[in-house]
Amino acid sequence: MSARFERHHVASIAFGAVLIAAGILLPRSWYDALPTNPDVPALPIRGVTLLQFVLAIEGLVLLAAGLLRMRYVRIEPGNRVDVARPAEPAMTLSRRAALVMLLVITGLALVLRCIELGSDLWIDELRAVLDAREMSTLAVVASYVRSNVHMLVTLLMKLSFAVFGEAEWSARLPIALFGTATVPVLYWLARFVASREVSLGAALVLAVSYHHIFFSQNARGYVPYLFFSLVSSGLLLQAMRDDRLGTWTLYVLAMVLNFATLLLSGFVFAAHILVGVAAVVRVRARGGSVMPLARRLAAVFGITGLLGFQLYSVQLPQVFAYIGTTYASLAAGYWLFSIEFVREMARGLLAGFGPGLLLGAVPFLVLAGIGFVAFVRRQWILASALVLPVVLTAVLLFVRNLTVSPRFFLLGLPVAALTGVIMIDLCADFLARKLGWSAERRRAAFAVVVSLLAIASLASLGRYYRTPKQPYRAALAFAAEQRRPGQVIVAIHTAQRGCAYYAAESGLTVGRDLFLADDLAGLDSVLARRAPAGAVLITSMPRALHLVHPKMERRIDDGWQVARTLPATIGDGQISVWTGRQR
Repeated sequence: MSARFERHHVASIAFGAVLIAAGILLPRSWYDALPTNPDVPALPIRGVTLLQFVLAIEGLVLLAAGLLRMRYVRIEPGNRVDVARPAEPAMTLSRRAALVMLLVITGLALVLRCIELGSDLWIDELRAVLDAREMSTLAVVASYVRSNVHMLVTLLMKLSFAVFGEAEWSARLPIALFGTATVPVLYWLARFVASREVSLGAALVLAVSYHHIFFSQNARGYVPYLFFSLVSSGLLLQAMRDDRLGTWTLYVLAMVLNFATLLLSGFVFAAHILVGVAAVVRVRARGGSVMPLARRLAAVFGITGLLGFQLYSVQLPQVFAYIGTTYASLAAGYWLFSIEFVREMARGLLAGFGPGLLLGAVPFLVLAGIGFVAFVRRQWILASALVLPVVLTAVLLFVRNLTVSPRFFLLGLPVAALTGVIMIDLCADFLARKLGWSAERRRAAFAVVVSLLAIASLASLGRYYRTPKQPYRAALAFAAEQRRPGQVIVAIHTAQRGCAYYAAESGLTVGRDLFLADDLAGLDSVLARRAPAGAVLITSMPRALHLVHPKMERRIDDGWQVARTLPATIGDGQISVWTGRQR
C-alpha cells in the first residue's frame, strides 16, 4: 500500500460515496411500472431492494480500496501459472502467412453466415423480435418476463432495427457478426495448445460448421454466449500467466458481457472459479507461494461476481420464479437421460454430417477422446474452463429435475472442433513416423483430412439454406391455396405467432382471413362463429401440441387430414397444413 493518497485513491473514495448514496436514495417507483409475467408465483423479494443493496456494497468496497490506499502490484513470475506455447513443427507456416489464411477463413465464415440471413424467423426468434420492438430499454435491462429476452442481444437487436429497420436479416445481423468473430477467437485459443496449422484447421472446421452457422443465424443469445465464453476463458489463462492489470480488466469485462448475454454464463463463471482453485493448488505443488495468486483471483472473481449480481439484481427474483416454473415442464425441453433427448441430439448431428456419420461414429469418438486427452495434457486450464461449464450445466439440471435442450451444451462445439483437429494432427504424426513420411507429406496428409472434414460439413449447407427454420411464408401461401369459399385459416397453438407475424405479407388479415386458437375452446369458438364452411388449420411443433393440448390434437386428427407438411431445420418445427370439414 502507498503512504499517501494518489489520484485514483481519491476517485475511488468519491465514487464509492456516490454509490452508497445511490443505494440509499434510489427511487423505487419505476420498479412497479416494469412488465411482469402473470404466470409465475409471487416474488419473495423486490428486485429494486437487491439493486440498492448491491450498490451500497460496491460503494463500501470502493471506499475501503481508496482509504486503504490499495495499489496494483504484479505477482512474481514464480508464483504465477506456468503456460508454455506449443513448439512449432518443422516447415511450419510463417506468422504472416497464418494471419493471411486466418483472414480468408474469417471472410468465408462471414459469407456463409450471411447467405439466406433473411429466411423465415422461427417461433423463439419471433418472440425476441417482438420484445425488441415493444419493450423499452429499461424493461429489457430490469425485467425478466420470459427466457427469450436475452439482455445484450435484445439491446443489439433494438439498435439494429433503429439503424436498418425491422427485418429478418437485421434481427440476425448482430448474431451473425458474433458467429464470424468466434472463428478467429478459436484460432487464438488454439494457439495455446497447438501449432499455427492445427489452429487454422480448427478455425476452418468451425467456420464451415453446419451447427455453428445454424446458431449464427438464430436471433438468440447462444452464439454471443459462445464468443464471450471463449474470450473470457482465454483471458483467464493469459491473466494467470502474465498478471497484467489490463488483462484482468478485460477478463472482468468479457465475463460481465457474458452474463448480460445469457444466464448459462453463470456455469462458465463457476467453472473459472474451480479452475482458479486448481491453479492455486498447482502453484503450491510447484513450490511457489499461493497467497499472491489466491488474493488476486479472490479479488477478480469477487468484482466479477458483484458486477454480474448488480446486472441481474432487479431481475433475479423473477428469474428464479420463472425458471423453477417453466423448465420443470417437459414441454420446455427434454429430460437429460431420456430416449427423446438422445434422438434430438442424433437428429441435430445427422443434419450437419448426414447418415454417413453413423458409420464412423464409434471410431471417431475413440479418436476424438484421444485428441481431448492431448488437449488436457497440453493445457489443462483451458480445457477445464471450456468443458466444466457443460458438466456443471448437466449436473445442476439433473439434480433440480429440470428439462434440457441441446443448445444448452453449445460450448462443446468449439471444443469438438479443436480436439477433432488435434486428433487428426496426432494421427498424421503417427503415420509419418510409422511410414517414414517427409514433413511435407505429413503436412499434406493433415491438410487433406481437415479439408475433407470441412467439405462434409459444407455439403450439408445446401439443404440447410433451402429450408427455413420454420417455413411460415410457404405454409400460409399453401393454406391460402387450399382454402375454399367461406372457409378461414386457423393457426393453432405454437403456429399462432409466426402466422400472425407473416399474415400481412401473405395477403391475409388476422381476424378476417386468419384466426388464432391457442386451445380447444378457442378453436371451437372460431369454428362456430367464423367458419360455417369449415377451416384450413395450420399446426407446428406436434410434440408440444401433444403434451400441452392432447384433446385439441385428437380433435384435429378426427376432423382434418394433413394436406402438406413443410420441413423445418428447427427440431419439431415442421409446419402442417390441414384440410377437411370438421365433424
